[in-house]
Amino acid sequence: MKKEVTKNMKLAIIKIYNSDTSKINKSTIKALFDRELIDENNILTENGRNYIISTFPLKKQCEKLELKLIEVELNYDEKIEEVALKYFEEKGYLGTSIEGMALFTILKGYILDKLEKYNRFNSRIEAYRDCLESQLLDLENYKIEITQCIETIDLERFKNNMNEILNDRIVMLFCQGLTSLFAEKIFLALDKEIVKNLFLTIWSNPFLYRNGWTDLILVKDNKIKFVEVKGKDKLHESQIITIQKMKKILPFEFSVIKIIKKKN
Repeated sequence: MKKEVTKNMKLAIIKIYNSDTSKINKSTIKALFDRELIDENNILTENGRNYIISTFPLKKQCEKLELKLIEVELNYDEKIEEVALKYFEEKGYLGTSIEGMALFTILKGYILDKLEKYNRFNSRIEAYRDCLESQLLDLENYKIEITQCIETIDLERFKNNMNEILNDRIVMLFCQGLTSLFAEKIFLALDKEIVKNLFLTIWSNPFLYRNGWTDLILVKDNKIKFVEVKGKDKLHESQIITIQKMKKILPFEFSVIKIIKKKN
């Protein structure tokens, strides 16, 4: 369980971020080190930098993460994620608003045969119902074989796998709005080498990278767009971690859209 960051620790880490370590007592320094927010030289770790960014207002977060920030005024009554999805659909995008669940389900379509072969129950149904992150932990010894499977799968086999997955009633309880057509468009937009790198990155820490994905994943003209939707809140630490990491792997636009409700 994550250790709490107290008010004094927060003030101290902000001072360190601003290159000022004066008047920070040794117990606070030790507490920050124990939480892996600073290293032995009192320099911010990656965790420390992510924590600092999580305290910034949204605009400054976007600047630090090099995310395009769009502000849009709209009339709406439903959830802002659905409002944002409609906004982009009207611009010709195909998309989902179920965060990383969409991508993780699509990734199963690449390796479903191997998931069936090696899952603990030798069951195809369990292979597409069980969460991908749990299965990846169990299949560490088969990493090379599974990544080779990504290289060889063709569109027809992928489409068949996705149709099978998305026709399952249990899967669709968690994947409402995810369609075979969207999955096909994602497959066509992603180079196999990118998919392999994405798999290997997620595999390095599956339960970390299952969180923090953008609300929307969109595709148009063979290009994918990752869009986080905000109203009055800002980016959470898990989003800061995952978005930073995935931006290095996925050569597509990551952005934030802030929905402002129109005044009547």
